[in-house]
Amino acid sequence: MPWRFLQNKLEIIIIGYSMRPDDYHSRAFIYPQLVHGSRSGDLTIKVVDYAKDNAKRDAIKARFEGVENIEYFFDGFGGEALEFIEA
Repeated sequence: MPWRFLQNKLEIIIIGYSMRPDDYHSRAFIYPQLVHGSRSGDLTIKVVDYAKDNAKRDAIKARFEGVENIEYFFDGFGGEALEFIEA
């Protein structure tokens, strides 16, 4: 029952191209837990990725459609992303 881990109050940090649209395991297992946990207020999600243009940013945001309480950091491990990791 690994999904029970995602039912606690957690901050989830997703780095890189995790949650690919064609990764059916993550879509079937992790994604529903992120949606449920974020809507219930238990999960805070931060996505760190390197998206050079708006089209890539929109594609990344589309992967997490339905997830609430989410922040995006599109400069990879730039200063903004490193600040929340150090906190």
